Amino acid sequence: MVCLFRIVVRGAVRLKWFQSKGQFKDGSYVPAAGDIIFFDWEDDGSIDHVGIVESVGKGNVNTVEGNSGDKVKRCSYPIGDSEIYGYGTLVT
Repeated sequence: MVCLFRIVVRGAVRLKWFQSKGQFKDGSYVPAAGDIIFFDWEDDGSIDHVGIVESVGKGNVNTVEGNSGDKVKRCSYPIGDSEIYGYGTLVT
């Protein structure tokens, strides 16, 4: 878990890491469990939040996110949701 925590913190820095490794996919990508999800809530091109993809099914991406209402909690979003900036994949 420590390794994943290091990947997830400071979203913008980590986004650049995934991009530099060719492991970034845009919001149209259908993610897999273990991918890192990046959010741009304000549609300004900056990363506002990150989470970990727990599962994908029935057209939704299910995540585990920290600092979500001051809690760690599970959330669900439609695949392709406009607030999803993209994904960092752990395997190319």
